[in-house]
Amino acid sequence: RPLRRRLLPNLKLKNLMSRLSSLFFTDPPCKSPSGIFKIVNWNVAGLRAVVKKGLDDYVNQELPDVLVLQETKVNEDLNSLFPLYPHQVWSHAEQKGYSGTVVLSQEKPLSQSVGLGKTEHDSEGRLITVEFESFYLVEAYVPNSGRKLERLAYRQTWDGDLLVHLKK
Repeated sequence: RPLRRRLLPNLKLKNLMSRLSSLFFTDPPCKSPSGIFKIVNWNVAGLRAVVKKGLDDYVNQELPDVLVLQETKVNEDLNSLFPLYPHQVWSHAEQKGYSGTVVLSQEKPLSQSVGLGKTEHDSEGRLITVEFESFYLVEAYVPNSGRKLERLAYRQTWDGDLLVHLKK
């Protein structure tokens, strides 16, 4: 009986969230037999390290339609690492071993862009925008302000420029 009391509020919340999401979101197109368009987002903190730890086992188990990775810390496209994903968009930092992002997709996007169009941000490889049939995927590895807030001004500029990009 106590377990039932704890589960009921969660079931009500799930039902409410399901109703709300159907009001605001349309389902992305899906070509998979399961009827689910699966997007996996992961901050890998170094692509080469996570590959050694079994990234491909995880990907083969989950089989996402789109795999989004941040903090890749690579300075070249590593297309051969992801044979399941023929459509790959890479964004690299100019500084070796720093940030970097990638969007890997089984479905061909309608369009794609890298960066915000501002050198001060784009040199860090932090943003990729991909357009699919019924939605846009914006992958952003947002800069940290730092423990002593030494990059706070930069972060505030980034936030403003990202907002302008999202409103386009």
